[in-house]
Amino acid sequence: MNIVMKGIDKAFGNNKVLKNAGFELADGEVHALMGENGAGRTEIMQAIFGNLPCEKGNIY
Repeated sequence: MNIVMKGIDKAFGNNKVLKNAGFELADGEVHALMGENGAGRTEIMQAIFGNLPCEKGNIY
């Protein structure tokens, strides 16, 4: 299964945690999401799982 995220935006009040974010995962690939606190790792994963509605963008 392939997963493609394009143009994802998410904010909590005035705090924009994702701005035009994108991510692609092809069948058989393994990725690691890394970054400092507040980088948006959790929000990307929650959007992929459908637990966090985003204001803008598409997930295929």
